[in-house]
Amino acid sequence: MFSYLLKFIDETTDCDSKPFHFKAPDASEALLIARTEAGHRDVELWKGSTKLCTLRAGTT
Repeated sequence: MFSYLLKFIDETTDCDSKPFHFKAPDASEALLIARTEAGHRDVELWKGSTKLCTLRAGTT
């Protein structure tokens, strides 16, 4: 399992937008978890100090 971090880009719109730490077996599973946790917010998915991607609200 690897550690990942979900950073919410616009933290001023939601008081619950603290970074979300989680573990996943690989990046593809981390992406699935990130999409679920992001909801309708823009987020960045990180593995350690490496930014893996940015997920934008309203896109698939």
